[in-house]
Amino acid sequence: MLLPVTVKDDLMNALQINFNVTDTFHITIRDGQIRSVETSSNDPHTYYAAKEGVIKNRPEYVKKAWEGIWE
Repeated sequence: MLLPVTVKDDLMNALQINFNVTDTFHITIRDGQIRSVETSSNDPHTYYAAKEGVIKNRPEYVKKAWEGIWE
């Protein structure tokens, strides 16, 4: 199953980039259960450069919601 979703990214808005990102979710379902999920996105290079800058210079602003989820 392929599911494209158009989203408004907070960082894109902060960078004042008028661009709605399309994230695509590749979902594999077997025997009625989700077996895997992969994602891809068409974020521009500016987004990734800004994201790395935030991670490097303001790591306290970065929260990884998934950390520890499977513990």
